[in-house]
Amino acid sequence: MSALAAHIKAANDETRAWIAEDPDNRSAFLLVEEAKFWADQGIVTVAQFEHSSAVSAHGDTYKELHGIRPRWINYGALSTDEIWKMCEDLHEDARQMEAAERLEDERREAEAAAEQKILDATREEPESLTHNPFADFFSN
Repeated sequence: MSALAAHIKAANDETRAWIAEDPDNRSAFLLVEEAKFWADQGIVTVAQFEHSSAVSAHGDTYKELHGIRPRWINYGALSTDEIWKMCEDLHEDARQMEAAERLEDERREAEAAAEQKILDATREEPESLTHNPFADFFSN
């Protein structure tokens, strides 16, 4: 078994073990273990596999946050560690975006509650449904 095949098998074994800890609530995709699949993509070493995994993770995360894939990034010129650092930065961006959205939601809710309070305080009681504003008009 090649180093790449052993590496992928070990990753799949870890994933299977993680799922087995709570099978009713966990699921995951497993990596293809056939060497030909990876060789057809030009991946024959563990380092190439790790680099490809980092590229995929970054591209997917970027798209999830921004709606487009960052096709302008030359991943080949970056180390695997640099790409994983970019992934960590994206995750921090996501946390900050989520916090900002929560604050904005809270602000909107407070504003709506304040507007409702004003409306409730100034709302007049409706006139009786039996009141006829033309009663005097027709009595003459």
